[in-house]
Amino acid sequence: MDENKARKKQSLTHLLKENGYVMPITEEDIVKYDERFGTTDIILPEEIDSPDFLLGTTPKPVTVKPSKSPKSQAKIVSLAKPTNVDYYRRTVLAAEIVNELHAEMAFGHLKLQKLIFLSLKVEKIDLPVNFLKQAMGPYDSQLMRSIDKQLELKKWFVFQPAEKLKYKALEHAGQHKSDFEKYYSLQQEKIHWLINTFRKVKSPTIEIVATLFACWEEILNEGQVVTDSVLLKKFYAWSAVKEKYTETEVLQQKEWMIEHSLIPV
Repeated sequence: MDENKARKKQSLTHLLKENGYVMPITEEDIVKYDERFGTTDIILPEEIDSPDFLLGTTPKPVTVKPSKSPKSQAKIVSLAKPTNVDYYRRTVLAAEIVNELHAEMAFGHLKLQKLIFLSLKVEKIDLPVNFLKQAMGPYDSQLMRSIDKQLELKKWFVFQPAEKLKYKALEHAGQHKSDFEKYYSLQQEKIHWLINTFRKVKSPTIEIVATLFACWEEILNEGQVVTDSVLLKKFYAWSAVKEKYTETEVLQQKEWMIEHSLIPV
């Protein structure tokens, strides 16, 4: 009877998350929520897929530029005026990551987002993105919907949320390669290092790393000194969900990041 009650409670919790009554936390929750509320039958051009007017109603972006005046602070979300090429470059970067990892069981939206985030940050690539403070770390749900739509339209990959392998290669898979090498000739070595480093790593680890990177960057932008105590305070203030990670786990990843020069500079 107790097991039956627990099952019913779990089902009710998932139902509440899918319908927006409780904040979606896991990748599965977000996928189901997006399927219900975040899709449209109208295919928008890429340049207006993330319209600027939405920024006024969204949570605080992860990346913030220090302000000269304490009363105002400029939000840095992405390029001021992204072009069609910028959106295409974004799709090509995602295609390269998916192409390399789509056969891995541990690969899905969360890892794809974190690898895009870290690639852009580490290599200082400016693309139209809007990573926000979500429970699972820096996350851009509009980016994810746009990427999946473009990958399928180009017949490169299709996202399959119900399958164990989340991305399936389509007939034109791999045709992005020449453009990836053209657009990312100077950054591809580091991007591939990130892909291979996190290839077999489970999602929680890359979630910790990406969140720490964002917290570290925020501390620097605020003009503070990065110490373990300040970093841990930022990390756990990010979301109550972060309490599932121990301080030892978080600091171990911090040391690993320092050892591999995977920190904001």
